[in-house]
Amino acid sequence: MDEKEGHGIAFVQFPQCFLNITKNDLYGSLMLVGKEVEFPSMDGYGGPMYIGTGCFHKREALCGKKYAKGDKFKWNKQFERKEGSASELEETSKVLTSCTHERGSQWEIRLD
Repeated sequence: MDEKEGHGIAFVQFPQCFLNITKNDLYGSLMLVGKEVEFPSMDGYGGPMYIGTGCFHKREALCGKKYAKGDKFKWNKQFERKEGSASELEETSKVLTSCTHERGSQWEIRLD
């Protein structure tokens, strides 16, 4: 990606949706279950996390998040390896598996 303009560049190949098509649908745009039910439930933004062929995403282009040039991690110095028991790991992973990040999203509303 372009280092100067990379924050504004993205390529996403999504299945195309055609309107006013014949009932035989040569283009496969009648993936209604996939496009209207499954895809919106796959992430917090209401869309699929990754789909298409040859698809690449740049976070800055999709979410508008721009980082300063000095924000690069120095992995060897910044993070230390921590030892812990399996029970500690289980307790800390409960936050992720509880799906609290979906509260108030369209996915949760549709489940009720």
